Amino acid sequence: MKCTIIFFMIGLAECVEKSNHEFILGGLFSPYTHSEVYDSNWKHGQPKEKCINFQISDFLASMAVQFAVEDINKNGSLPIVLKYQDIHHCGSEVASVEGMLELLETNPKVIVAGEISQNFVLIGQLAALYNIPIIAPFSTSDTFSKYMDTYQTTFRTIPSDGHQANALAKLASRFDWKWIGAVGIDDEYGRNGLDEVVRIIKQNGGCIAFHVYIRETNFLHDIANLFDTMNNKTMNLEVVYLFTTSNMDIHKFFEKADEHNVKPCVWIASEAWIDTSAEFYRYNSVASIIGVGIKHTVLRNLLKYTSACDAYKRNNNTLSTEDLREWLCTIHSLNKTCDLCLEDFPEDQDVNELIDSNHFFRYFSHTSYLAIQAIATALKDVAACTEDTAILDLGCPDITNLSSWQLMLYLQNANFTDNHGNFFQFTNNRDLRPSYIYRNTKIKAGRPELVTVGFYGIDTDNRIIFDLNDTAISWSSLGGQKPRGRCSSDCSPGEQTVGGSKESYACCFLCIPCPPNTISTTINSPSCSECLNQTYANHAQTDCIPKKLGVIHYNSSAGVALVLFSCSGSVASVIIGVVFYYKRETPLIKASSISHSLALVVAIALSFQTVFFYVGEPNDITCIFKSIVDRVHLTFVISIFCAKLCIIDRVFKSNVIDISKKVKHTTWVAVVALTITHLIFNIIYQCVDPSKAEQDLSYIRCLEEYMMSL
Repeated sequence: MKCTIIFFMIGLAECVEKSNHEFILGGLFSPYTHSEVYDSNWKHGQPKEKCINFQISDFLASMAVQFAVEDINKNGSLPIVLKYQDIHHCGSEVASVEGMLELLETNPKVIVAGEISQNFVLIGQLAALYNIPIIAPFSTSDTFSKYMDTYQTTFRTIPSDGHQANALAKLASRFDWKWIGAVGIDDEYGRNGLDEVVRIIKQNGGCIAFHVYIRETNFLHDIANLFDTMNNKTMNLEVVYLFTTSNMDIHKFFEKADEHNVKPCVWIASEAWIDTSAEFYRYNSVASIIGVGIKHTVLRNLLKYTSACDAYKRNNNTLSTEDLREWLCTIHSLNKTCDLCLEDFPEDQDVNELIDSNHFFRYFSHTSYLAIQAIATALKDVAACTEDTAILDLGCPDITNLSSWQLMLYLQNANFTDNHGNFFQFTNNRDLRPSYIYRNTKIKAGRPELVTVGFYGIDTDNRIIFDLNDTAISWSSLGGQKPRGRCSSDCSPGEQTVGGSKESYACCFLCIPCPPNTISTTINSPSCSECLNQTYANHAQTDCIPKKLGVIHYNSSAGVALVLFSCSGSVASVIIGVVFYYKRETPLIKASSISHSLALVVAIALSFQTVFFYVGEPNDITCIFKSIVDRVHLTFVISIFCAKLCIIDRVFKSNVIDISKKVKHTTWVAVVALTITHLIFNIIYQCVDPSKAEQDLSYIRCLEEYMMSL
């Protein structure tokens, strides 16, 4: 069902005198979110469509376009007259296409289409088919930027949802949320926007607990399944992104959430419903809502109704006549069936001021108004074209006989402003540079109130501007604390993560200590790294400590103790030798041979001095010398000991204390021969394979742990 309204606004008399040339400008708007088809059995004729859920903000956006066209005609800034044709229709895709086809029959030069993204998919392609520039003040889907070859005549006076997705994903990065739910409406707007948000969050290391879309045709079933998932005990969910439009019954959504006892969550709102988010704080499942809205200037005086009656008459016999009348009666606190044109109708307040003061103008009115300003600026540029400023190969087009395609480049290059002097220009994607505000709700005097808590935008050098006042955000029922946004508690350094599914492994896991001599240095490390040969893991297993050589220095306590022990042992050996010498005439000493005893004592005294080989850091020379001395010394001691055994054995066998010198001489020859032979062997061996100083760090960790346990 649709209705066509033709506004041919001549304006002032001088405008008529100036030109009789008309420029047809088309408008396509739907002030309804839904429609219902009835009598579809074809028994009584064609199926009928009933429009549902009148949206005054969308209706007023179309009126802002109408008044903007009137102003342009009245001020005489163009050498032509704008003839504006406005078609209103129900909110279905079929009605949108039907309205577009009827509009195309009037041969418009340019079209302003106040359509949601889902409806604009086909409308934008139809405009491209007819080579007609079409400006979309409502359609934010990133599809129209990604497929510009398909939507080659599409302009938008609103940022693309690709920027909105970045702005929303920034919240997860800022608050380090890694475990997030994602819910969207199952249409062009919801799917493209939410898919991009999910992609960015995953790219930044986050995990998605669920990623679902709610169908309007199966609304209750889909949300019931969603809430069952959220109530899963293992879900541990605190943050949910809800990317939807007003087409979804958000009140019903949260009502059902409360019925399913969904625990309070922080809901991240897309721009389509953030402005109404304060209404939903009465539901238990809502802990807090934060989201992005499009930053825009509140434009006053866009409407120029002379009275409520004038507003009603201007739109009489249109699709939304009755809905508009009911609304006008309501804001005047009268019965819905009131007569707006009665002489005694109260006009205590100007109807335009009443609309402005109640904020019925949303940013769609702003973006619709900007569409007309862009068209007017492009037409002015065409009118002012000279041979030097022409941007078309054929030179300056004739504004009185302008073709639709000739307007494309002039629209692309248009520098236009709103009635506050704010500057705008289309980007290379034929949309506007993003300028978002982060909005949150504070409870003041028991009532929720929307406040601005941050900003996201892109400057002229394509640099991201991101500013968020964390302390200004109210987390309401979460006790003032921001949600952790985690599936599992973080694993500390020294631990590694195990378990979890492939999709959620980075977020859902268990923590176990690292194996021996391995470390992890980051939070939630998936594995532990082994310490290299020259290092070992500290007790917390968070760092590899370089192993240190256990060298005993002379100035250390251990070095002093060893030197004292060595000297004491040598002195004691000398004292024993002196005692042996003075007692050399005793039978015991004589029987064991005083020369062999003294030689053994001297060898023992010298053995105490080998301690000095172990004090200080060794080098190759000391290693060679130590190796030879130790081995030869051992051979000498064993030889002396064996010689004494031989002498003592002879004493016992001969039963004589004094043994002949020949026997003693023979034993000495054997001792010297063995010692010299071993000395020569060791010298040759060291020449062939010399001893070297090497670092042995194998037992450093064991010693360290032992010392720590003491």
